[in-house]
Amino acid sequence: MTAASVPPAASKFWLALLGLADAAGQSWPGRDAWIAALSPALVADLAPGLALDREAEQQIRLFGRYQQALQTQVLGWIAEAGLACVTMKGFAAAFLYYPTPASRLIGDLDILIRPDEVTPLVALLQQRGFRFGSGIEKAWGFLSDASFMPLHSADRDCNVDIHVKPDSYPLALGLDTDAVFAKARAIMAGQRMALAPSAEHMALILIANLAKDKFAPDGLRKLLDLARLLRHEHAFSWPRVQERAERARLGKALHTTVFLLRSLGTPEEFLPANAGALRS
Repeated sequence: MTAASVPPAASKFWLALLGLADAAGQSWPGRDAWIAALSPALVADLAPGLALDREAEQQIRLFGRYQQALQTQVLGWIAEAGLACVTMKGFAAAFLYYPTPASRLIGDLDILIRPDEVTPLVALLQQRGFRFGSGIEKAWGFLSDASFMPLHSADRDCNVDIHVKPDSYPLALGLDTDAVFAKARAIMAGQRMALAPSAEHMALILIANLAKDKFAPDGLRKLLDLARLLRHEHAFSWPRVQERAERARLGKALHTTVFLLRSLGTPEEFLPANAGALRS
């Protein structure tokens, strides 16, 4: 992707998703694929002037509310058991950076726990009817040094992805579990208090995730999470992110992520002032 490959209408749409422009009337080849990747409900919240599939939007919105109820219930069980976890990825981003969190709650509830609390947490969830497994069959099975096969509820409507590291190798070389817990912040998730990573740690986890998925098109939602993070976190420190990214051998991933954000039309004020110094 190059800056020239993103149509002006798409860049204006991207700015609208950040609350910086009006997307009404914007159209370009591939627009529907962008909306599908982000979800119609999320786009309707952020760019209300666009004509969308209202039935699909309402279905996703209702399911998101259902997911929010289930996932916050799980967090309640964990807190009542005296266990500590940090919510990550889409759940944390939803409650920090989106006007209607339920519209962003797509997929698993990702939580980071300390390794010595894995056994009691798994026992707790199994007592509530959760079982290990996944509705998605992968040809190469499941292999990770950071998380387990997701636990799903008996009706398979709620999946919990337990992480003992912020993300797969090599992120832990620059950002380990203790560091995330040390800088974690309290957020309100509906009516419940939860923990989320610091802004810089959230950015690193997003960058590592994008790289792990080889910057595939379905990573557009993660790029939006990162762009909205940068829009809202006024004290964000790119130098701290760069230092940890280089320790984690993710310098190239950081460079690629910044390039994509710039190509999409993210304002320069949100990007590294020394972008030219980022390792390519």
